[in-house]
Amino acid sequence: MDGTRPIYEEIAASIVDGKLAAGFSLAADVTDGGLRFADGAMDGITAYHMQPRQMDENSQKLMAQALQAASEGNVSDADALFAQLGKSYRAISVIDEFQGYIRQHTDTLDPNGVFHAAWYMMLKSFDIESVKYGLAIMEMFKVNEPVKDVIRRLGLSDEFTIFAGWNLSKGPEGNQEIFDLIQKVHGWGRVHLLQMLE
Repeated sequence: MDGTRPIYEEIAASIVDGKLAAGFSLAADVTDGGLRFADGAMDGITAYHMQPRQMDENSQKLMAQALQAASEGNVSDADALFAQLGKSYRAISVIDEFQGYIRQHTDTLDPNGVFHAAWYMMLKSFDIESVKYGLAIMEMFKVNEPVKDVIRRLGLSDEFTIFAGWNLSKGPEGNQEIFDLIQKVHGWGRVHLLQMLE
């Protein structure tokens, strides 16, 4: 990935016969020693081997700011704030607290603004964690086929498969959606989906 296009566009341009081209990687997780983690590996380690984290007070304020910007329709501001939040808290490590906050503030957060900010981050963000926060928000909405198509494409990347799986698993066709996607991913994405498949 060269970083000149939003992540979604990079993924969409790399799809060959319904799968990502061999060797495609977002390659974002690098340790101080230069060790590079496979896409989806850090979320796998977080989900299966670590306790959920609770945000510190400053990060809770940042989350509230990001969601308020989303609610007000300031989608690029929301994207930047979620990218900042993602530097301290991977979306997967705080997803319950994050979605809980949204549920507790439905009286003050405009659902249309929040939806459009999530849609913007999924399509236009250059930041991996912002895309994940967008997917985490989108999981809270009932979505149509065009939105599902974007989620399916993002799910082809092991970095986003677990979030796509949560989105696609809802509804009567959920298990079939997981089964269809599991055949198109081969790394950590497949590991994540196997946990969801009934």
